[in-house]
Amino acid sequence: MGRKPRAYQRFFAELKRRRVFNTAAIYGGVAFVVFQAADFVVPALRLADNVATAIVLTAVCAFPIVLTLAWFFDLTPDGMTRKAPPQKGELEEIVSQPRWRRWPSGIAALAGISLLLTGVVWQLEFSQDPGSRVPFEGEGVHGTVAMLPFFDLTGEGEAPYLAEGIAEELSAALIKVPGLTVLPRASRAFSGDGSDDSPPATQDPPITSFLEGSLAYAGDEVAIDVLLLDPAHGEPLWRGEYLVQKGSFLAALDGIARDLLSQLGITLSSDAAGLLIPPWTQDFNAYREYLGGRYLSRQGTPTALESAIEAYHRALVLDPGFRKAWAALAEAYLLFTEYGGPPIPEILPYATAAVGHAAASGAEISEGVAASGFLRWSQGWDFRGAEQELRRSIEMDPINPISRYWLARVLTSQRRWMEAREQVDAALALDSHLPAVYLTLGLLLMCEGDEGAQDAFRQALELRPEMHPAAFLLGALLALDGDRASAAREFDRFSALTGTDPGPFQAYLSALADPAMIPEAVSALSGPGFFGPTQAAALLAHLGEREAALTLLEEAAEIRSPYLLWANALPQFNALRSDPRFQGVMAWVGF
Repeated sequence: MGRKPRAYQRFFAELKRRRVFNTAAIYGGVAFVVFQAADFVVPALRLADNVATAIVLTAVCAFPIVLTLAWFFDLTPDGMTRKAPPQKGELEEIVSQPRWRRWPSGIAALAGISLLLTGVVWQLEFSQDPGSRVPFEGEGVHGTVAMLPFFDLTGEGEAPYLAEGIAEELSAALIKVPGLTVLPRASRAFSGDGSDDSPPATQDPPITSFLEGSLAYAGDEVAIDVLLLDPAHGEPLWRGEYLVQKGSFLAALDGIARDLLSQLGITLSSDAAGLLIPPWTQDFNAYREYLGGRYLSRQGTPTALESAIEAYHRALVLDPGFRKAWAALAEAYLLFTEYGGPPIPEILPYATAAVGHAAASGAEISEGVAASGFLRWSQGWDFRGAEQELRRSIEMDPINPISRYWLARVLTSQRRWMEAREQVDAALALDSHLPAVYLTLGLLLMCEGDEGAQDAFRQALELRPEMHPAAFLLGALLALDGDRASAAREFDRFSALTGTDPGPFQAYLSALADPAMIPEAVSALSGPGFFGPTQAAALLAHLGEREAALTLLEEAAEIRSPYLLWANALPQFNALRSDPRFQGVMAWVGF
């Protein structure tokens, strides 16, 4: 017999005998594989962004539990049995084995633990959308770049959106750098009203440089001229002239963005390749159609949005794998319902399909994430998932007002007035000429009981007279406030815009003036309507027709009407909130 093993040797021998080392090795390897699979599966299935984090935390918390079970129990054909104590001399025999027999299990356990820790660090620190952050070297970046217009010098009169597209891509690239403020004047100047939104010469933080440029065709190539200007005197600080092939247009823009950052004194880390402007497509014509769709979409009229949808379809015919065009298409379908198009239920299948195509590869695009969030709310009644996706979209693209006012609607439907107002104010700061923001503001103020709601709806209609949801809501609010004559004009406007029968609204207003007309109003409002049963239920609730209103709300729940979400917040339903039937409908929705 050799010398008696020391205490730590006996402990490690016991770990080997109880197969704790083997368990650690297998667990770590399996956990690492699961983490890598989650990188693809979670975005592809459009699960909430904290699912991957939950998987990691579960794996970490379960690790010591699994090792403890391995210490105390054996897995046998008869099930779990308690581990038998070591036989006499068994531990000594393990300790006395040569190293080549003792060490492999320990090394495997260390490898498993290393894989587990590597997977945890990767998931929690580095596994993010590659377009959402940019590694850079040096001290924190401090500065503000104001985007000025990029000019179309092609002479063809068909590509102002191409020049604007360059500005938008560069703005989106620069804003990824932490600490660098970008005033996206050009990238958000698609309002189509000719207003001048040039950034002020003085602001906090002060502007450190202006960025402008131009675009021209040179045969099969594109000439791009980019200038950084001194904000005090307008003198050029730097000028870059580029002649690029159309097939490598986006790759060239990525290089231009890197040159800009270099001129601004920002050095990217060596691992930042491909993180600024992803090569969404290799087809220049597909990209041009996409930018044309963006230009039309931001004009915010039914005709322009319909044309934008057609442009996106042309882009996708040229390149079916153009994920950013799929995301923009989903966004356009949803905007179409707001600006005078068909009601949401008719659009949802198309928007859902476009979101699915945008997320097919597992990578995330801010517009696609926002559209997915809106669909989670309106179609799936998934408030938490919708809020998470919309907030993630805002993190990915902080200068897109659409994500913010969609989030405001999700919050308003849950009666979270202050949080919703913060998002509306942020959207207005980004684009004060966007009619849908005023529509959202009007909804928020109407639900909250603020007298400014009428002005917000009127502002939306002044900017976009075709916006039939604003006309309906303003009519309903005026009727609620007792102004039946003005309400009649707005309801007539709504009927004219949607091509629907004004009779139910006339019957409703007549019943407000003469309660004897209520049965006629109930009959008129209980039939099919443009928006479905929820809006009719709101008008009936205002008339005090509790039974008829609740019946329509239950019908809305059966067909999963996306408008039913607003019953939780609209003031017409205040008198019904204590009714068990109303509470049952709201519980069915998820409130």
